[in-house]
Amino acid sequence: MQLRWQWARPMGQLLGQAWNRLGAPRPVGPTLWVPIPARPAALQARGFNQAAELARFAVPEVAHARLTHALRWQKAAGRFQRAQKWRTRQQRRYDQQRAFEVSPQVQGAQVVLVDDVMTTGFTLQAAALACQRAGAHSVWGAVFARVPHQLPVG
Repeated sequence: MQLRWQWARPMGQLLGQAWNRLGAPRPVGPTLWVPIPARPAALQARGFNQAAELARFAVPEVAHARLTHALRWQKAAGRFQRAQKWRTRQQRRYDQQRAFEVSPQVQGAQVVLVDDVMTTGFTLQAAALACQRAGAHSVWGAVFARVPHQLPVG
């Protein structure tokens, strides 16, 4: 039996409602909402992908939005099997170009990448670059929470 994240519905609905309140320049018309995929180990441990669950409940809140699972971690990106939060800034930047495989369905689409938490932004940046290379018209990000930026001490 797979576990279900009890906060997915209210958090996803809040994410969709916040998206609707965004001012210009936000995409007008149809958008493809693409959750950042969970790493296999995290998916196996939890039984669900937080980003996919958020997207599942955000999409009904947004007119002309469609959910699709158009991203996969590249098998060759073995270093990405560790969670981003445990990787250094240099490690994240190094593999950014090879992180994701993208479905052709993003070609010409306005893509909204969905993630639960943004720490440094490298995962979203890598996914956005992959979508752009696959021909997306534009790429946006929607995250539920962001880790506060820490200023260097000294």
